[in-house]
Amino acid sequence: MPFLSRRGTLFARFRIPSAYWVLFTSLILHNPMPEACPVYRPRMPHLTPYYQCVQDHFETFEQVYEQRFQKRYGFWRPYLREVIIRYLECGDLHNG
Repeated sequence: MPFLSRRGTLFARFRIPSAYWVLFTSLILHNPMPEACPVYRPRMPHLTPYYQCVQDHFETFEQVYEQRFQKRYGFWRPYLREVIIRYLECGDLHNG
């Protein structure tokens, strides 16, 4: 493995302290990369409780915000609707 050589061009320029060198080599030699997952498993965010809560209750939240939450949290910020719509569309393959 040429990248493990301290005299190689990569490490000779940076002068890595020996403690870091020992840590680096032990991580590389003793903890190889895990093998790739043999089967692709999509995340399906629409099945999570948070997604379902947002999908079911956001419109109601938006309607009652002014009377119930404005005094404590300030005025309704219009960009929040865009953020929530983008969140709900995220992971939907029909939207790209």
